[in-house]
Amino acid sequence: MFKLVKDADLLKNEIYNEYELTYYFYYNDQIIGTGALRKDDTNMMLFYIKPNYRGNGYGTILFNNLAETARELYSIEEMNLMINKDNIRAIRIIKHKKNIIIGEDSKFVNYKIKI
Repeated sequence: MFKLVKDADLLKNEIYNEYELTYYFYYNDQIIGTGALRKDDTNMMLFYIKPNYRGNGYGTILFNNLAETARELYSIEEMNLMINKDNIRAIRIIKHKKNIIIGEDSKFVNYKIKI
């Protein structure tokens, strides 16, 4: 069973401190990933799946749940994602979405995506 749980107290990490909403993604009572949303001039989304759970579609499930939450809570249709160029699986997830590359450096690609 999957569940997405909002719990700001559990997540004590400076990366997530910049985000308004933080979530844990559970599978069989184990935390297998995290996600976060920030609505401001950037409308950023962040998501992460633990390495031993990757390649099973969990990133897609988490991404879709975060996108739905952003649409419902913020009434927005676009989000920005910054993805490490080496993260082929995350890039594969968003390639199925309408996206535009809005920036790039030696390590990351920044995407604007329709959610």
